[in-house]
Formats: sequence, C-alpha cells, structure tokens
Amino acid sequence: MIKIFVISLETALERRQHIFNQLNQLNLDFEFFNALRGDQNIQSNKNYDYLFRERLFGRQMTAGEIGCFRSHQELWKIAVELNQTLCIMEDDVTLSPNFGEILNKLETYTNYDILRMSGIFLRKHYLWAIYNEIHLVKYWRDPMGTQCYLVNPRSAKRLLEKSTLIQVPVDDFIGDYALHKLNVVGCKNYPVLHDISIPSQLGNRHKKKYFTLAGKVYRELYLQTRNIKKLLVQVSFFILAQLRNKNAN
Repeated sequence: MIKIFVISLETALERRQHIFNQLNQLNLDFEFFNALRGDQNIQSNKNYDYLFRERLFGRQMTAGEIGCFRSHQELWKIAVELNQTLCIMEDDVTLSPNFGEILNKLETYTNYDILRMSGIFLRKHYLWAIYNEIHLVKYWRDPMGTQCYLVNPRSAKRLLEKSTLIQVPVDDFIGDYALHKLNVVGCKNYPVLHDISIPSQLGNRHKKKYFTLAGKVYRELYLQTRNIKKLLVQVSFFILAQLRNKNAN
C-alpha cells in the first residue's frame, strides 16, 4: 500500500481526531506530519520571495500559507529520501468509503507525475487512462487544492527544484504546469473531498496594495503569458494522449 502522510498542526487535536477516525475505520496505516508554521513577520521567512509578491500581487502570502507550502516541501523530501510514492493528505477532508480500495488499485499505476485524489473546483477535462476500472483524467485548468494527492520520487525532486523560492500558495504552484511541466492527472470522481465545514488555518489574507497603471499592465502581461504557457503544456499532453490512443487502436 502507498504510504500515507497527513499534514496536521500538532495542536489541532479535533482535526487530527477527525481524520484519524476516518482512516482507522478504513483500516489504513498512516503517519501524522507535524505541519510547519510560517513566521508572522512575513518578510523574515526564509526562502520566501517577498519582493516578487509585492511587485506582482501587491499582497503577501499569510504565515499559514507559507507554513503549508513548507510542510508539503518536507514531504516531497521524504518521498525522494525513501524513493517511493507517497499519498500526501491534509486533515480537513472527508474520505469516501472506497478510498482505500482506490489507493490500493493505483499502487501499480505509474503513468503520471502527480495524481490528484481531490480538487476544489470542477474543471473541463479529457480521459487520460482507465486503470483497474478507475477513470483518470487530465484537466485543462488546475482544479486547485492540495487536500490529497500522490507524488512519486522523481516528481517530488522536480517540485523541490522548482520551489527554492516560495512565491505562491502550494496549490497554485502545483497548478503551474508551465513551471514544472509535470504530468498532473486526477481521479474522475474524487475519493477525497475538502470538508468546507472545517475552518481554515491559513489565516486572513493581507490587504492588497494599490497598483499604478504600469503595475497593472505588467501584472496582466505576466499572468496572461503564464496562462498561455500553461495551456501549451496541457495541449502537448493532449496530443500525446491522442497519439497513444491511436496507436492502441
């Protein structure tokens, strides 16, 4: 079985009990990873790109968002060190009764870099593969969220290489296909859902600064160029899928 790590603050006892009960009921072994906290003095956070955030977004990430990103980074390091695929999960989720069965079926599947077991938004997608009766899809736009996903050691190493400076929340980073160019796929019907009844621990967003006209133009040019690059990466995977299916027939 793929090793499960649950990111959770050591003091979040109710949230820990919430996820413990679910995993225990499914007879799944797991380990808690004590979530890291960012420095409340945002500018002093190590490896955080304060100037980039100020210039492009006019608003800093919260200490919670920085700590969350670093928690995921530490687990990517563990995936590399153990040289094995990990299931990385956050503690504010609801698991489907067949989560363990799906995880077991996916243990031998390898045609991905990151495999989403959850997502916040529904996005347009196309079929990537059917494996052990599980429909796997690729999204044209990222569905957001990092509540649960599988990552193999090669991809974990790539994520670490591309995140030496923290510039955006971790789900935005994983959704930046233009940056890491990894093959991100997901289950057609997510076996893990974000439990919106559980309050966020990421903290309140900082106030956004006023942008000059030049600043607004620069920001839009940067973001639109990035979006085009993301789309081109996804198109290349779409073409690859069509060619594979054609050869299979």
